[in-house]
Amino acid sequence: MTRKSSTPGLSGYTVLLVDDNPEYLQATRLLLEREGHVVVCASNGSEALTLLREQKIDLLLLDYYMPGMTGEEVVTQLRQFNPLVQVILQTGYASEQPPRKLLRRLEIQGYYDKTEGPRNCCSGLM
Repeated sequence: MTRKSSTPGLSGYTVLLVDDNPEYLQATRLLLEREGHVVVCASNGSEALTLLREQKIDLLLLDYYMPGMTGEEVVTQLRQFNPLVQVILQTGYASEQPPRKLLRRLEIQGYYDKTEGPRNCCSGLM
């Protein structure tokens, strides 16, 4: 299927993208911006929590495995001060934990296997 060449207008949504892989961060950021979203990036959990306290974020796309703090730890701390941010946990190791149990336990909205590529995750998110 061919993509339309026109760029959509701004969506009005701000997405915080958190990943320790700079190439994945850049590729996904570009896709989200092309869809009209404002994208803020962080390379670790601590940086993400600071941004979540300082800015209005509509959606958090969060890597599960990162050095220093896992995505699960980030969500646990996030829920202490903001229970409303929508969260999609991303991982290249989707078979590690059963997604349904994880979704329920962390009260998150989605779980995505990054091995499928960023286009499958991020196109038309909101």
